[in-house]
Amino acid sequence: MLYFRLGGILYGEQLEFKSDVCLSFNSDCILEGIETHSSCPLETKNASSYILLPSPANSHTHLADWIIPEYGTDLSLEELVAPPNGLKHVHLKGTSVTSKTSGYVEALNYAETTGTLLIMDYREEGIDGCMIARKALLSSKFKGTLKILGRPNGNIDDHSYLSSLISKCDGFGLPSPLYYSEETLKDIAKLSVQKDIIVSAHIAETREARRQGDFELLLSYLKPAFIVHGTYLSEGDMAILNERNIPVSICPRSVLFHSTGIPPVRAFFDSNVRIMIGSDNAAWSTPDPWIDASILYFIGRSQGIKSREFDLWVLKGLFLNPYVSIGLDPPLIEEGKPIHGVLADGVSTGLLRAENKYAGIIKRVDRRSIVSRFSCSRFL
Repeated sequence: MLYFRLGGILYGEQLEFKSDVCLSFNSDCILEGIETHSSCPLETKNASSYILLPSPANSHTHLADWIIPEYGTDLSLEELVAPPNGLKHVHLKGTSVTSKTSGYVEALNYAETTGTLLIMDYREEGIDGCMIARKALLSSKFKGTLKILGRPNGNIDDHSYLSSLISKCDGFGLPSPLYYSEETLKDIAKLSVQKDIIVSAHIAETREARRQGDFELLLSYLKPAFIVHGTYLSEGDMAILNERNIPVSICPRSVLFHSTGIPPVRAFFDSNVRIMIGSDNAAWSTPDPWIDASILYFIGRSQGIKSREFDLWVLKGLFLNPYVSIGLDPPLIEEGKPIHGVLADGVSTGLLRAENKYAGIIKRVDRRSIVSRFSCSRFL
């Protein structure tokens, strides 16, 4: 049996904070028990200055953008990212496969330093884009799961093209359902059911997209695992999300930078919508979900939310909901499970002294305070 003393952990599905614990693991690195400090043998590995957290997820990225950091900062969202002539698409088209792959590797390596275990990446450039992501993953230091959500950009009315696309990726990441014909949406829906793949889309990112009925169009044809942004959804729309158990990936840095609106955090919380947290375009926001969780929290506070329930709701958007949304077991810290977590410095961050541990985790943990991924096998 292997033992560890820790300053604290976030335990189980409710992310209960437990202070001053002794963890015991068997030879297969399965967590056997969680006791108090005093129950640990004298020779126990002492990590009392650290807090063990579940590994976070980054629920929406465009990692290929990494090749153009801070380009076009004076341009509008449409000028930057709208296909096919937005600045990023022009640069992607004009950049060699080698350079794009190298840039993608750099973005994944950066994500690794944040302790992220799951990334859901929207990949432009169709089949070629998905192939680049696969190749980059093999060359990177990233130790988590990368879900590559391909964007149809070839002969989208050709069933064989769509089938080929999803054979190279993990599902569809649509810029908006408004870009596609009803026949293509029907085809995507059929393939998603047959192949049991992820379908997601940008929804209500702008007021105009919502006015054109992107939300209704999406739900008329598809059963999305999650939607992205939702900035201009109404309370009625949010009630539908709640009823259908569809989470929304909020990307605070992105919408603030692109000046497309303020995420309606209060309305999502009051409507009991499950949220996820994404960093969006790697050109303008580093792939670090800790930053976006903190900004989302401050937005919620500015909209009048002050409760421990809100704090926990945000943390579930970082540690729990993204995994569940695509059918993965979340990396919870529980007996009977291996641990895929991160060790955060509880001393330099002040977390060990924090009265509200949830708020402290959201506001104080970042990639600089993460000591390492936690793996008991390292100590066997």
